[in-house]
Amino acid sequence: MRGFHILFDGGTLPLKTMAGDRGKEFACFEEVENCWQIPFYFCRPHSPWQKPSVENQNGLIRQFFPKGFNFHEITPSQVASVMSSLNNRPRKCLAFKTPAEVLHLS
Repeated sequence: MRGFHILFDGGTLPLKTMAGDRGKEFACFEEVENCWQIPFYFCRPHSPWQKPSVENQNGLIRQFFPKGFNFHEITPSQVASVMSSLNNRPRKCLAFKTPAEVLHLS
């Protein structure tokens, strides 16, 4: 939860809902709902179209780390470089602003 607070506490991005798949990493969904007073939804199994932003982001990440890439060999600096590239890439869905601009990270 601490990582989410960095992005959303006092931020300008309206957070109205959250969605996740049925993985154990979302076992804290009630904490998210209580903390931000927003509903948390679960996608149906095998329904990636219900979480298009995540699937799009996965596709963008695959441009840097193709299928079969061994993530055990990745360095923190590689992760930081990819994060910076993606956070500073203009997006049509953000009126061609970058995520960093929208979240005031830059």
